[in-house]
Amino acid sequence: MDEDTAARLVEPLAPDDSPGRSRRVSSLDDEALYEQLQRRRRIAGSVTRWAYALGVMFLMAAALPYSLYLLAANGASPVKFLLPVAAVFAGASVPLAGAGIFRHVSNYYQPALQVYVVRVLWMVPVYAVCSFSELCLWLAALEWGRGGAGRYATIFETLRECYEAYTVLNFFYFMVTFLEVHYGDDASRVLARGRGDVAGVADLDADEDDASVKHPCPPYRWFCSPWRLDSGEFLGQCRYGVVLYATLMPLAAVFMIVTAFLPDVAPNGGVASLIESPSAWVGFVQLNVANHAIYCLGLFFYAAHDLLAPCRPHGKFVAVKGLVFGTFFQDLGIEAVFYFRPELLAKLGATKHDSEAMLGALKAALMCVEMLAFAALHDYAFP
Repeated sequence: MDEDTAARLVEPLAPDDSPGRSRRVSSLDDEALYEQLQRRRRIAGSVTRWAYALGVMFLMAAALPYSLYLLAANGASPVKFLLPVAAVFAGASVPLAGAGIFRHVSNYYQPALQVYVVRVLWMVPVYAVCSFSELCLWLAALEWGRGGAGRYATIFETLRECYEAYTVLNFFYFMVTFLEVHYGDDASRVLARGRGDVAGVADLDADEDDASVKHPCPPYRWFCSPWRLDSGEFLGQCRYGVVLYATLMPLAAVFMIVTAFLPDVAPNGGVASLIESPSAWVGFVQLNVANHAIYCLGLFFYAAHDLLAPCRPHGKFVAVKGLVFGTFFQDLGIEAVFYFRPELLAKLGATKHDSEAMLGALKAALMCVEMLAFAALHDYAFP
C-alpha cells in the first residue's frame, strides 16, 4: 500500500452535503419530533385524567358526605339532600365532557365526521345544565311554594328534549357520513353492495332480485314489507323516521311551554283528566314517534354494523341511544310508578298540591347523577 492510499484511509470523512441525505435527515428529525410531541400529549392527557379522577373522588368521598352531614345536622327535609348530590355529579360531568370536546376541536383533522361528534358530545353538558336548573326551580316550587318556578322548569326540560332530537339526528348522519367517507361512495350504494363487500352485513333476501332488509320485530313485520337496499328505500325510510322525530320534538316542546303557563283546566285528576289533557295526547304522540325513531336507528345499525366496524360503532351506539332513549323512557317509567302509586310521594313528604314538583325534582336529580356515567361513556366511545 503506497503512502497516498494510506493517507486517504486515515483521512476523516467529509460530511455528506447531498440534497438527498439532507432530506432524509430532515424527514427523520420531523418524525422524531412528531413522536416526541405525541408522547408529551399522551402524558399530559394521562396526567389530566388522573387529576380529574382524583378531584372527583375527593368530591364524592369528602365534600359530598360533609354537605349531607350539615343538612342532616340542621334538620333539613329529605328533598334538600337532592341539591348537593346533583350539584356534585352534574358539576363533575361537565369538565369531563368538555375535555372530550376540546380534544376533537384541537385535532380537527376529519371535519366531515368530527362536526357530528362534537355536536353529540355537547349532549352531556346540555343535559347536566338543564337538569340542574330544572332541579333548582322544582325545589323552589316545592320548598318555598313558588308555583311559577315549576312552570319555568318546563322550559329547561323542553330544551333538553329538543337537544335529544338534535343529537339523534346528528348521530344518524355521523353513521351515514362515515359510510360515504370511508368507502368513497353514496351511502345507499355502499349499503346495497355491502353483502358482497362484508359478509353478513344485513338480513338480505338472496332469493329476490332486489336485496332487502326484513323487519325483525312486530308490528313492522306484520304490516310493512321489507325495505329495499338497492333503490334507496331503506336509507330513505330510516332517515324519515329520524328526521320526523327531530322535527316533532321542538314543535311539541313549544306546545308544552305554552300549556305550562296556561291555567289548569283539568277537572279532578284521574283517568278522565288524563284523557282530556292536551299535554297527555302530545306525550302519546311523542312516545310513538320516539319508538319509531328508535326502531329506524336500530335497524340502520343492524344493517350496517359490519360496514361501520372501523369506527367501533357499538360503544357509540350505546352511549347515544342509552342517554337519549334510556332517559326518555326512564322519565315515563317514573311518572307511571308514581301515578299508580301516589302514596310513594306521600312517604317523601309531598302533598297533593306539590306532588308534581316532587316528581320533577326526583327526575331532574336522577338525571344529574347519571350524567357523570354518560360523560365517562362518551369519553370512551368518542376518543
